[in-house]
Amino acid sequence: VTPPRSQQQVPTSPFKTPFRFGMGSGNPFSVPPTPGVPLDIPLGIPIPLSQELFVPTQELSETELNMTVEEWVRYHMQIEYDKFKEDGEREIDLFQKRAEQVRKTIGAL
Repeated sequence: VTPPRSQQQVPTSPFKTPFRFGMGSGNPFSVPPTPGVPLDIPLGIPIPLSQELFVPTQELSETELNMTVEEWVRYHMQIEYDKFKEDGEREIDLFQKRAEQVRKTIGAL
């Protein structure tokens, strides 16, 4: 037997929105995301592209309508891959710039 919850926990960000089937008019995806920003991301720092929320579209483009499900999934996988790649390249650039600054500081000693 599961003990009852003392309080109902209210989600504070879209990442913690509960997902329940049967809500809405037969559409299991009709639960709107909870407004707010994730608490673990400091304000003023850009969110990496790979951590942006996936925003489902209301309508598919003509190209997407002509895709099979597998092609559509692969298409979106490529989009996410490109986001991760861009984030990684940005991190490498930042690391190399910082390493160059440290080299110059050490060289000046």
